[in-house]
Amino acid sequence: MYGEALRVAQKHAPHLVPQINENYSRGPQAQNQSPEEILQSAKMWEESRDYHKAIDRYLEIAEHMLPPDHLEEVWNTCFNLSM
Repeated sequence: MYGEALRVAQKHAPHLVPQINENYSRGPQAQNQSPEEILQSAKMWEESRDYHKAIDRYLEIAEHMLPPDHLEEVWNTCFNLSM
């Protein structure tokens, strides 16, 4: 459902994309998100230049969620955003 809301907002109401992303990032379903959904949300924050929220989302990915090499990429992204 989030993907559909996001797709429609990006096409017809781009000003609502940050609000939808915020609701999805902090809502009750946040604990059940897949690593791909978290990465998508973090990438959206990064694209909207809200680097603090992007870093927070990237760091929500736990070690058991991704292979070590991919997890290292996520951490490097966080490091680069923080600079």
